[in-house]
Amino acid sequence: DEGAVEHYRRVAAAVDCPVYVYQIPSHAGTTLSLSAFDRIAAIDGVAGLKHTSTDLAWLSKAAARNPELTYLVGSNDLLYAGLQTGCAGVVSGLANAVPELVVDLYAAHEAGDVARARELQHVACDLLSVMAAGPHMAGVKAALSRRDPGFEVGPLRSPLRSVDEDHLARIEAALAEHGYA
Repeated sequence: DEGAVEHYRRVAAAVDCPVYVYQIPSHAGTTLSLSAFDRIAAIDGVAGLKHTSTDLAWLSKAAARNPELTYLVGSNDLLYAGLQTGCAGVVSGLANAVPELVVDLYAAHEAGDVARARELQHVACDLLSVMAAGPHMAGVKAALSRRDPGFEVGPLRSPLRSVDEDHLARIEAALAEHGYA
């Protein structure tokens, strides 16, 4: 916690733009305590938090304790739940491949169309489960390359590998099933 607080203090002092805290325990190997986040939230220049975790209780508590900040949900499995919790928006890896799905989900939430937002969240979860069955981001890149064959998505960084033909067929089938082929 002390290292994170000091890090954000130094970053905010070094830049002339808003700073967002990135809470992603699965990659960082740790979760900020709420008390550490409170101290980071008090730093001049800190504008918000991108929360890429399935811990909605933590997010809800952080937002209640620091309502002056802007919150963004990053977990594709919880896009709708994050918006319901008070997040202002989403930062979705899935949106790289199916941006209209995420835009439609957000629009349904904003319009108060709970049934449609929930339906789209289920579609997002279904597509994500197929895409995420292989190397990190490989499924999203494969889906994007299939949806727009003229768009060069580029290789994954080493040592990650692309999806195999079987996985690619499952991605294509899932996209088609949900009308995104």
